[in-house]
Amino acid sequence: MNGRNPETERSLVQDSQGNLEKFRKPLLQYLISGLEHPDTEVRSTAADALGALADTETLGDLLPLMVSQDPQLREAALRSAEKIQNSRIDFYHCRTAGCEHCLIRSIAEEALARMRIRDCGISVMQKGGIG
Repeated sequence: MNGRNPETERSLVQDSQGNLEKFRKPLLQYLISGLEHPDTEVRSTAADALGALADTETLGDLLPLMVSQDPQLREAALRSAEKIQNSRIDFYHCRTAGCEHCLIRSIAEEALARMRIRDCGISVMQKGGIG
């Protein structure tokens, strides 16, 4: 046993989730503004952080980085888009876990979503003459 009280840990997680929700909108706005920063490292970090927050509303904000001439920015944007898609897929798995056929469909949708993200990134790079 790790000596931690499960009830205390659960309370800490709930408090953290509450704090995140309280600051989510300003945090998203701040990170989105970071996508336009002149420093490539700041833009890449902002893209990665948006992926970690997994808000589908930010996918459109990541598009300019997906077609960037900079491979680091393209990779960060595609990685974040995949994280965002995967978070949505995890939600569907939870919702459909009780139905065998629904779970199969969910797995198929997950595979298709991942293929679309990769295909979109490849298509965007080819159209822009990147890569």
